[in-house]
Amino acid sequence: MQRITLSLAVILLAALSVAAQQPEPIAYLAEFKVKPGKEADFIELTKKYDKPLMDRLMAEGTVLAWGLDTAVLHREGGAQFMFWWVNADYAGMDTVFAGFEEMEKQIPAEDQQRFQDIVDLDKHHDHIVRSILLNIREEPPATLPYTSYSSVKVEPGKGNEWRKLWEKYNKPIFDELVADGSILGYGVDVEEFHTEDPAWRMIWVVTTDLASFDKIDAAFAADREARSEEEREAIGHLFRKVTVAGVHRDYLYRSVLVGGME
Repeated sequence: MQRITLSLAVILLAALSVAAQQPEPIAYLAEFKVKPGKEADFIELTKKYDKPLMDRLMAEGTVLAWGLDTAVLHREGGAQFMFWWVNADYAGMDTVFAGFEEMEKQIPAEDQQRFQDIVDLDKHHDHIVRSILLNIREEPPATLPYTSYSSVKVEPGKGNEWRKLWEKYNKPIFDELVADGSILGYGVDVEEFHTEDPAWRMIWVVTTDLASFDKIDAAFAADREARSEEEREAIGHLFRKVTVAGVHRDYLYRSVLVGGME
C-alpha cells in the first residue's frame, strides 16, 4: 500500500506486546490531511474526544494499543496525521465503532463544525491491516517513538515465497535488534480490505530515536558482509525475483499521542 506502527498504566509498547501475543492482530489506520495552520486544532480535538474513548477501551482490553502519529517526511498533497488502533479481532473493532457512534452524539455542534473546517475530508483514507509478523519489546520507551514504514510490492502469486525469504534473511536480524534493545519492535502488515493493490506489504519498525536506524543499517551490513559474495548475490537475486522493481517507498512518522500516556 502506498499510503499509509499498553496497559493504561504504561505506554505504547507494553500494550503492543499484548498485541504481539495474538496470532495476527488487526489495526485500523485513518489518514487525515489537515488544512495549513490547523494542526494544533486537530490534535486538540483528538485529545478532547478520541483519547478518553480509546483509553477507556484500552483499559477494558478491547483496544490493545492506539495512537496519533504525524508525518516527519511530508509529501505534496499527502496526509499529515494517522490515527490508529489495534484490536485482537473484528469483534473488538465492532466495539470501537459503537463507541465512536456514542461519542459523536455527545460532540457539540460547534466542535463538529470545527472538525469539518480543519480537515480536508476529500483526502481522507482508511486502511484495515493485519500483522502477519510481529515482535515488540515489553519495556516502554522513554520518549514518544518514531515509526518507519517501508512498502514492498510482491509479484503476483509470490506472496508466500517473499514471506519465506523475509523470515529467513531479514527476520533474524530484526529479532536480534529487538532483543538487544536497538529497536522497540517491528512488524509486517498486509491489507485486509484492499483499498490499495493487494500485492503491497508494509514493513514497519518502531524506534526511540533516529539514531536507531544507524544500528539497523549496521546490523544488516554486518550480516551480509559475513556471507560470501556468491551468497550475497544469490539473496539479492531471490528478492528481486519476487518483488516489483522501482515502486518501493519509505515513510516516517512520530507519535503525537500514545494510549495511556498523558
